[in-house]
Amino acid sequence: MIAVPVAQMSGLPVYYVAWPGDKPLGTTARRAVQKALAPTSAEHLVCYVTDVGAQPHAPLLTFTWARQRSDGRVELRTLPYEIGSPARTTIERLAELVFTLDELREGEPPITRVTDKLNAAFSVEAVTKQFYQEIANWYFWALEHARFPKDAPRTDGKDHVSLIRLIICLIFCWFLKEKGLIPSTLFDPKQLPTILKGFAPLSVQDKSSVFYKAILQNLFFATLNTEMGKRAWAKDEQNFMAHSLYRHKELFHDPKTALEMFKDIPFLNGGLFECLDRIESTKEQPRYIRIDGFSRRPDSQPVVPDFLCFGDEREVDLSQAYGEARRASRPRAWADDGACRLQLHAHGEHVLRSGNRA
Repeated sequence: MIAVPVAQMSGLPVYYVAWPGDKPLGTTARRAVQKALAPTSAEHLVCYVTDVGAQPHAPLLTFTWARQRSDGRVELRTLPYEIGSPARTTIERLAELVFTLDELREGEPPITRVTDKLNAAFSVEAVTKQFYQEIANWYFWALEHARFPKDAPRTDGKDHVSLIRLIICLIFCWFLKEKGLIPSTLFDPKQLPTILKGFAPLSVQDKSSVFYKAILQNLFFATLNTEMGKRAWAKDEQNFMAHSLYRHKELFHDPKTALEMFKDIPFLNGGLFECLDRIESTKEQPRYIRIDGFSRRPDSQPVVPDFLCFGDEREVDLSQAYGEARRASRPRAWADDGACRLQLHAHGEHVLRSGNRA
């Protein structure tokens, strides 16, 4: 692996590194590169690009700034990007690095101006604030469109608790996906039409919830909450209320291939992904409690439309939710890869920053 110098401004160099793997570099690998470059330049910017030939999807870029703090220590701050993905958040952060022609008219700017722009682009605090604002926008937007089964807890007639639980599960799954423990294919809107029947992320009228029922419910309850080796499809007209078995076989083009996609995902014995549907009362007079609605019965299933998970950004009036007149927001589908990945990287770098001096 060679770090190739490709640019510099005001003495701060930029390097290009072709990474031979098919996944972004981990913190340990980037720290090793930083230490190797430190004798030449304590502060620097590195652009890592994964090997296109080693993966079926577009190259992954990782921009890492080795930032020297006032106490002399060096921390690594990172912006990830997959070529071709929406990733508006990453693009907005990178735009902070741009110098206008007027700014460059008198020559190279002072190094303090360069580091000011880097601080703005790689700011953990700015990314965190933006991420949670977008989570809030999505949450209030989803409250108007998602419906959970009859026994799900409600406040003011809305599914606040169920949606908050869903957000927690989604963030956890996104973290697992970034670690390579969940196949990215399950969240790829370009691949999903070849996997699912009726997947309709662009239709605001379609309430069939294909992605939520086929991918997310099976991922949560029959995969992450079920031991590896014990995963299988529920049998027709059998396995009633058996939440460790896959459902919605009819939504997959190839059910056998679907099982293969879920097969190697680890079992997490922590309760987060436990299905809350249950049977109460006696065998003679059972009462079926439906909170998650992991069921083959349409009248017991939740509604979480595909456009909440994927699709274009749109302007929505959230003034009632925020208590502000004419509050127009632009919520994004939660599977916008850039926002989730960027936030995970930001928190990871902030927590794992090294104490080594350059």
